[in-house]
Amino acid sequence: MEQKKYGWKVFAIILLIIIILENIVIGWGIYRLNEEEDKTNICYYDICREYSEAYYLNKICTCYESDLLGNLQIAKETYLK
Repeated sequence: MEQKKYGWKVFAIILLIIIILENIVIGWGIYRLNEEEDKTNICYYDICREYSEAYYLNKICTCYESDLLGNLQIAKETYLK
């Protein structure tokens, strides 16, 4: 009786699983980047459109306006889900 060798098949299955997991992680990362970019655009162009400066960090959109001396002061803060 000959013994069958399945080493290359096991290696191919493991490699296929690794490639699938890698694609899932890369797709998730691209989705998160696009989601953050969309929220940044919403902050700058929709929420803070009438203010001189805007800043988006950690799901919080902060709008700034200049006072008489040119210093920036917080005018509005909005939490984006």
